[in-house]
Amino acid sequence: MKSFCFLAAVLLLPLLYGQRIVSLSPAITETLFYLGAGDKLVGRSSVCSYPPEAKKLPVAGDYATVYTEKLLSLRPDIVLTNDFAPGYRDLLPKLGLRSLLLPVRNVEDYSRVVAQLGELAGCQTAAAEEQERIRKELEYFKGRKHGKKPSVMWVIWHDPLMIAGESSFPGSLLRLAGGENIAEGVKFEYFKCSREWLLLHEPDIIIWTVHGVPKPEKGFLSRLKAVRNGRIVEPDQDASLRPGPRMFDTVRLLKKYFSSVSSKN
Repeated sequence: MKSFCFLAAVLLLPLLYGQRIVSLSPAITETLFYLGAGDKLVGRSSVCSYPPEAKKLPVAGDYATVYTEKLLSLRPDIVLTNDFAPGYRDLLPKLGLRSLLLPVRNVEDYSRVVAQLGELAGCQTAAAEEQERIRKELEYFKGRKHGKKPSVMWVIWHDPLMIAGESSFPGSLLRLAGGENIAEGVKFEYFKCSREWLLLHEPDIIIWTVHGVPKPEKGFLSRLKAVRNGRIVEPDQDASLRPGPRMFDTVRLLKKYFSSVSSKN
């Protein structure tokens, strides 16, 4: 009986610790490397680009498509995804693959995901240390007194204009940094706002995290006071939009900028 239990435990180890993990989420990939579990990864998505070592992994999918043959050839014990590509959820079970959905909409969610990854990848100590760092960072930022909060618009896409709503991950970073999201009352994570709505809720500051498109100095956005006053912040796009270890760098950058703007008003 003991020998049977030992054999069962050995056979279950790859499932328990995710010895062969495919991550189709850039944030999850980055976090696993940060926790020292990058060696457990055998595949990634085409947008998993950080840290640089991640680019050496085989690509098993892109933003919304799984490369079925490639993914199966990697023989993963588990496939990790976020909720930005819902098609993954239907396809992976049909392929006979074990998968886990790990959505993150705020820093607290990220802390919970870190604990889950620690269990899956067998890096519980590193995960516990990261959770403690998160706790201290949250305590620090939530304990800081803010002056007059500037109104802020976080632009995710430019055409159509897509901005971060109240329940979005960028929205949670904005609040920690001491800004007032012009979309705070909007329950959607991300939403398309009309020109009329934007003129009624004109921001003091624009956070611009749009990949590879013209800056807002031309066209309709040039009518906004934030553009006219040169109050556009361009943080690292990936670090700002991916719920991972670098998120607090973004919060610090934004807080410093918000404070400088408030001191001038």
